[in-house]
Amino acid sequence: MPSTIELPGLLIYAPHLLPMGQMYVREHAIRMQRYKPVLAGRRRVEGISIEGIPSFTVDDGGFSALRELRFMVTGNNAGLADFIVKHRVKIIHAHFGPGAAEIMPLAAQLNIPLVVTFHGWDLKIRGERKKFASGYERLYRWRLPRLLRQASEIVCVSRNWHERILTFGCPPEKVRTNYLGIDSQFFDGNRGQFDPLSIIYVGRLIRRKGVHTLLKALEILRDRGVRAKLTIVGDGPEAEKLKAFALQGKLPVSFLGKRTPVEIRELLRQTAVLCAPSTTAEGEMAEALGLVLLEAQAMGVPVVGTRNGGIPETFEDGQTGFLVDQESPSGLADALVKLLGDESVNRAFGQRARAHICERFDIAQSHKSLEELYDRVLARR
Repeated sequence: MPSTIELPGLLIYAPHLLPMGQMYVREHAIRMQRYKPVLAGRRRVEGISIEGIPSFTVDDGGFSALRELRFMVTGNNAGLADFIVKHRVKIIHAHFGPGAAEIMPLAAQLNIPLVVTFHGWDLKIRGERKKFASGYERLYRWRLPRLLRQASEIVCVSRNWHERILTFGCPPEKVRTNYLGIDSQFFDGNRGQFDPLSIIYVGRLIRRKGVHTLLKALEILRDRGVRAKLTIVGDGPEAEKLKAFALQGKLPVSFLGKRTPVEIRELLRQTAVLCAPSTTAEGEMAEALGLVLLEAQAMGVPVVGTRNGGIPETFEDGQTGFLVDQESPSGLADALVKLLGDESVNRAFGQRARAHICERFDIAQSHKSLEELYDRVLARR
């Protein structure tokens, strides 16, 4: 009988399994070709289905809160250790710095190499030291230097954050940039007919996302006689304030709340331009990358974004969209108007946008690069 080769086990760890905003964690698992993935986390939450992927959470069973707290403090859990051994895990890949800090003691105890992906917000702590921090945040800050020493490889989702992590004293030879890829078959580029005066924003409604600037830009467009319409997808603590501003100004804005990836894809088919007006004003945190900018371009939708964090890495200024200064409603309006009204210009930008994404942000290439990274880690051992 022909022999079968057992694939090396890969534990993908994220603190919560699995909120809607972390589809990339599930994609990480289902896209592996040469490693056998399993999932683990501290707590199970409603959101994305992980059915069909072996998984473990520390809070399973009785006394879940106590077990979860003990794991956060000590990093040890016998059930998780047994799960790792059972699935013959050869490498652990943790998403987010705090998640890596949680699993770090167990990785050391079992002598398993640890890879960590930093997504952006998990590197904000240097600028936040004077602000209130929870016990969990203080514990993470204390553990971070050890994590940077112990991790075998460190992955950043943009060059911007790659450079930032070096300022924390991370050894440069450990750090890699690996963009989160886009499934260009799901975001298929089939736009069909769209409203040439439509703008869409997709994301959380929080101050650092800059939606307040976008609403002011919409006012400017209206005053110039441009009959643009804005659709806002997402929710958050700024929602009521933004709705009140739009109502007071009688702006043509639709607030749709949260939507599924399928619904977002269908909305993108019908829109002329996606806007990501993120800001670092008033000490706000920079954008790590901006996945929605990749999704829109994959759909053939040109984009307008601010010079913020990793956003400039996601598109080609003047070719697939336009880059503008932060907190500049007039600059935002100037860029948006170039992509509104003229369908032929818009489609030309959109076609270049999809080609750009397929070439540089393909999800298969992104995960192939991760497997090659794992190969190098195991070869060194």
